Amino acid sequence: MAIGQVLFGAYAAPALAGHSRFPYFDGGRSVDGRFVVTAELVAERGQGKAAGESWWRFTWQDTQTTQTHTGRLEGLRDGKSGVFSPVHAHTFVAPDGATFAVWNPNVLAPRPNNVKAPDVTQPESRDFAGFSHRLTIYRRTGEIVKRLDLRDFLNDDDWNWLFCYQSQVYWQANFPDLTRDNAPRVGYALYQISPDYTVLETLVGATDEAARKAKERGATPPTPRLVRVDLITGKFLPADALLPPNKTPVRPFVGMLGRRGSGENGQANYAPSLDPVRVEGAFRIVEDGSGTP
Repeated sequence: MAIGQVLFGAYAAPALAGHSRFPYFDGGRSVDGRFVVTAELVAERGQGKAAGESWWRFTWQDTQTTQTHTGRLEGLRDGKSGVFSPVHAHTFVAPDGATFAVWNPNVLAPRPNNVKAPDVTQPESRDFAGFSHRLTIYRRTGEIVKRLDLRDFLNDDDWNWLFCYQSQVYWQANFPDLTRDNAPRVGYALYQISPDYTVLETLVGATDEAARKAKERGATPPTPRLVRVDLITGKFLPADALLPPNKTPVRPFVGMLGRRGSGENGQANYAPSLDPVRVEGAFRIVEDGSGTP
């Protein structure tokens, strides 16, 4: 069965120490390949020595009619640094092309420079902007259908074991045989997706490191629980429901595992398997939205 996310480009940067991984923003196609969504980073020019704003612009295209729409994507870092401003984004396009979803598993959303993540054991931390935009569903014209923040995925007790480090928030357990190091994409260890790209599932739970940190605070994380989301409506689905094959989430890639770093089979050099709906490509940084730097 051909499944998996279309790779349109990876921002290839060297893997760094600690919790960093090279930034990437994967585009997506509908299951039949007709509707395509890609993203590019727009870097605006600043005034004098002031830095300009950077933001992500999507392009939606119907490959049969050549109709296109463009717009702004919200709640994503610019990916210019694997440590301070990473982006790990995944795009899923609905079969009819009417909507698409952008999944941001564990990178904190944009926030003011030098603002650290708050004490996650305090109730007010749940409104922290960095915990927003875990999953955002857009209409093809750019309007937001549904936005799910971290507080939408977590129960009250989950905040006791939540772990933040640098620009990452750890609230998901890895799927079997996968880690952030051996998955071709960092996010591939953290979710499964249905072959028609309409149902996403993740394991809400602590990684080994998050569990150790929680125990240091006197908290014991529970067994990870499966959470499913409908990528058309943004509604949560029963985790134990039997679904037809095209809507049953599976591993989001096929082929070999990767290795951390940029060497052979490294994450920075990952190329998608050649299934019917996945093609290679590249993205570019656009200055002022008018052309390449």
